[in-house]
Amino acid sequence: EIITVFHKRLREIQDDILNIAPSEGWGKEFGEDIKEGKMTLMVIRTLKKASAQDRDRLMKILGEHTSDQKKLAEAIGIIKASGAVEYAKEFSRKLVKKSWDDIESNLKESKAKSLLKEFAYFLIERKI
Repeated sequence: EIITVFHKRLREIQDDILNIAPSEGWGKEFGEDIKEGKMTLMVIRTLKKASAQDRDRLMKILGEHTSDQKKLAEAIGIIKASGAVEYAKEFSRKLVKKSWDDIESNLKESKAKSLLKEFAYFLIERKI
């Protein structure tokens, strides 16, 4: 059960990152989370770190649920400038490390354990 919760949360963060900074082959629409007005980890971090003017502008764009590519790009620019993408990536890395440290001693040495660890670290570095 802990692995399922961990995987779900990690995947949400990674999907949020890819929605802001997608790689080629990413299946979701660029800026979809902003269009939906989602309060992602990166948005929350931006609201904490950005200037008052940038916070206000980001909140306005999020509240509009816009498809306007210029506004989506503006919001993404604000998020990136705040360092929130890097913050979310580092948060993911720490989450994986802490989660692995918490469960590692409860798992017998095996091929499955090795694969699980590889999979966990793959999730934080995946491109699509």
